[in-house]
Amino acid sequence: MKELLKHVDELDAYIEHLNDDIDSHMKPEKKQTVDAIKDVTGLGITSSQAIISVIGTDMERLPTDAHISSWAGLCPGDNESAKKTQDRKDQKR
Repeated sequence: MKELLKHVDELDAYIEHLNDDIDSHMKPEKKQTVDAIKDVTGLGITSSQAIISVIGTDMERLPTDAHISSWAGLCPGDNESAKKTQDRKDQKR
């Protein structure tokens, strides 16, 4: 157990080093956006950085919350055919 806890501590230190490295390479406007996103309940710095890395900070291509929800696949859909409801994940895109 002692060895496992030591390994967890080493991994935590490695993750902290990587987080610092990512932070040092981020532009100021992206850091500001990450700070705003991480205030959302359930999102931390790592999740916020991942979101910014995917969608960026230019929201002109996603003008409303509905656009970004649709892009992320979070919009409800009509997944019923012949009175059978299908799970959206099972459908081919």
